[in-house]
Amino acid sequence: MKDLKNLEIGEYFRILWRRKYYCLATFVLVAAGAFVYAWRMPDVFKSETRIRVDEPIGSDVGSALRMSSEDRINSIREQLASRTFLERLIEQYQMFGYGKDPGFVMENALRAVQRRIRIDKTSNNTFTISFVATEPQFAQTFTRQLAQEVIRISNSSRKDRVLATDQFIDEQLRQSAELLKAQEEKIAKFKLQHLGELPQQSSANMSALTGLHSQLSTVESAIQQAQERQKLLDFNYQERKRLSEMSQKLATAGIEVKPEGIVRETPTAAEAELKAKKSQIEQYLARYTSSHPDVVRLARDIERLEQQVKEERSARRAVTAEAGEKTGSEEIRTASISTVNEDGLEAAYQFQTGSIKNEIAKRENERQELLRQIKIYQNRLNLAPALEQELTTLMREADILRARYETLQKQKFSTEMATNVETDIRNETYRVIDEANLPVKPEAPNRLHMILIGIGGGLVLGIGAAYGREMLDTTIGSEQEAKRVLNLPVLATISTVPGAKKTA
Repeated sequence: MKDLKNLEIGEYFRILWRRKYYCLATFVLVAAGAFVYAWRMPDVFKSETRIRVDEPIGSDVGSALRMSSEDRINSIREQLASRTFLERLIEQYQMFGYGKDPGFVMENALRAVQRRIRIDKTSNNTFTISFVATEPQFAQTFTRQLAQEVIRISNSSRKDRVLATDQFIDEQLRQSAELLKAQEEKIAKFKLQHLGELPQQSSANMSALTGLHSQLSTVESAIQQAQERQKLLDFNYQERKRLSEMSQKLATAGIEVKPEGIVRETPTAAEAELKAKKSQIEQYLARYTSSHPDVVRLARDIERLEQQVKEERSARRAVTAEAGEKTGSEEIRTASISTVNEDGLEAAYQFQTGSIKNEIAKRENERQELLRQIKIYQNRLNLAPALEQELTTLMREADILRARYETLQKQKFSTEMATNVETDIRNETYRVIDEANLPVKPEAPNRLHMILIGIGGGLVLGIGAAYGREMLDTTIGSEQEAKRVLNLPVLATISTVPGAKKTA
């Protein structure tokens, strides 16, 4: 193989001249082939339509569902590439031999249709759809059908999307409402279960506890006073008994004794308690109004004690009168208020002792009840911190669910408005600005361009063929090549001697 790298310019031209037939033949074949191919290619006509994407009326409503113009155009591109969409059009127009040619292949038809459909964005809110075909009328019809189908499917898809979104939010709103209702019922059950122990009731519990301590102090004071009265009654009883015995002895000796100068009448337990209650109500009235519960309670107790004192006095007078009738002495009947005989004294003592014991027992019961209630309220106050933490957790969960429910309500309103906007027939988004045109001139092929490309390609290939044949030739064609190849001086050269022509 010859080396054609280090040749002079003249040698390159000599090679072309020597191999001119290779160059010419290759050029003619390629140029003729390009010409025939360009001439036999069918004309292809292009029809296009322009569509504008308008913002729907009330586009500020349901912004979460609003699509930009770019998104809408991209969505249309996806629709035009959809296999289902294109198959339906191929079946409708029986393209590429559908239903007629037994060798029809749907995959090939789909690729061919996809190559012929083109969508271009011309501005922010306009785009064009074009289709090329060998027949102008079919190109126009198919382009018009493409535009109608794209607009119909896009509007239907948009409406379906907002309806699906509205249904989804409606379902979420229903579930949120059920969760919120269940949480509120849980809180109500918790409050009912711990009624009186809740943190917000701590102040009321503390006030009630203070009142119970005050009542306990009053009851304990009343018990102490009753016990003191019992001691005093025992002492007076002993003194009266001793004085009664002394009086009998003196009377036996003929000495007159004035009983009223010896014995005093001892106040009963009811009278002592009545006096204490009156003192206590005066203290309460200095701090509270007459309608205060403690004041009202003390007033009822005073009224009850006054009635009890009246009954005790009547009973004591009856006992004293009975004792005076038994003695038959006018002096003893006159002094029956302060002194009685031994039987009367014992009866009065037993009566007053029983009254005091009943009072003490009653007060002890009240004291035990107050202690029980105090323990209950103390337990409530002790449970308040733990219950507060648990209730706070429940309320926090309820607040989260309520906030989510309110957010879904707002979204529900927005989606309902968006659904009304999107489904309104007067609110179409896609509008055809330019209908599909009927092409007059073919879009392709550009035969002149193809022929020129063929000529240029034939020339390049012809030159390549000439130099390729030269590289495959092993003979020496010139004196310069001989010097370069043999690396020897050339003594003489013999020109080509044409052969003699044969004569007939």
